[in-house]
Amino acid sequence: MPKDINKGHVIEAIQKIDREGVPERRKSTRYSLVYNNKHYPPKYVISIANIFANGEEYSSSKFSGGDETNKFLEDLGFKIVANELERDSEEYIDTWIFQGNPRVFDVDNYIKNHKFIWWSLRQEHFVDKIKIDDKVFLWRSDGGQRGSGGILAKARVVGLPQERTNDENAKDYWHTDDWENPYLSVKLEVLEVKLKEGFINRLSLLEHPILKDLLILRLRQQTNYLLPQELAIELQKLWDLSYNTTEDVLDSNDIENIIDSEIIETEREQVIKSRIGQSAFKKALLKIEKKCSICGVTDERFLIASHIKPWSQSNNRERLDVNNGLLLCPNHDSLFDKGYICFDGDGTILISDSLDEATKVFLNINETRNIKMNEIQQQYIKWHRKNIFKSF
Repeated sequence: MPKDINKGHVIEAIQKIDREGVPERRKSTRYSLVYNNKHYPPKYVISIANIFANGEEYSSSKFSGGDETNKFLEDLGFKIVANELERDSEEYIDTWIFQGNPRVFDVDNYIKNHKFIWWSLRQEHFVDKIKIDDKVFLWRSDGGQRGSGGILAKARVVGLPQERTNDENAKDYWHTDDWENPYLSVKLEVLEVKLKEGFINRLSLLEHPILKDLLILRLRQQTNYLLPQELAIELQKLWDLSYNTTEDVLDSNDIENIIDSEIIETEREQVIKSRIGQSAFKKALLKIEKKCSICGVTDERFLIASHIKPWSQSNNRERLDVNNGLLLCPNHDSLFDKGYICFDGDGTILISDSLDEATKVFLNINETRNIKMNEIQQQYIKWHRKNIFKSF
């Protein structure tokens, strides 16, 4: 928590929120900061207040909500209340995946060009289950182009299922004559669109430790999928964290075509790793945190996009997965890469017993260092701890 945030910074943050609103993913269902009879999400207020205190929005991954945030704001004289009604209603909000086929319909442009859209309900047994304010993730199928499918937008239900016929304007998005036929559909409000940056690729979900169980990955021909609560929570986390872009990320074949086939394998790996590490992979990490995860160095020239699970032992997805990365300064990158430091489950640093005190002081490491990790990063760190870390 940034200790230099004062009451004035918080008030400036509230005024900014009044002007610009709160992003859907930053709304709070448990607590509110009450100021001038208006309610604000406490954690988002802190993130914005840091702009006025330190010049940049404070990442929500660096501090926890609830008691930590609430106490900080209460100590500054603000009132925090529990959102009992909102919290109760949240329990009844379901999460769905609605799929569209780009060979039949121009999914991308339809979502991009319209705030309110209609989506077909083919699984009619869901008619009585869909409710106003349910969350919907919009999925574009591969459409014959392997690797292009995945989640590209988030929406919410604003109209219950009804039989309707498209108007004349809709035919521009159809590649068939089906637009003329009446169909059962649901009205949605588009909240976020990630056609490039943040797009969640189907292939990455197949290797996700939890989301690999999504029904759409096994039964791909349906249009509407109701998600179990565990998968809904995990998908929302991934959506909030996703930064990879289809435009910036080079796949392994593209990169290898750039490299002279005559160089030896070791050099080849280093060139590829450098090309990715200093481009898309590093860009993605910089959008999450702009400093060394351990010591706080902020000069981007001296920050290295370090793989938690090494490049040579990762598959193509893992090599470009932003969760398989830490931004580190050169000293800490070298220590981590060679297994002299790692982290336990809560992010506390682990230091090899083989390092003497003088070396630890010189390299700026001590037992008080810690980092924040999401659940996917924890799995990568667990792998590093088991396979790379030299405890003694």
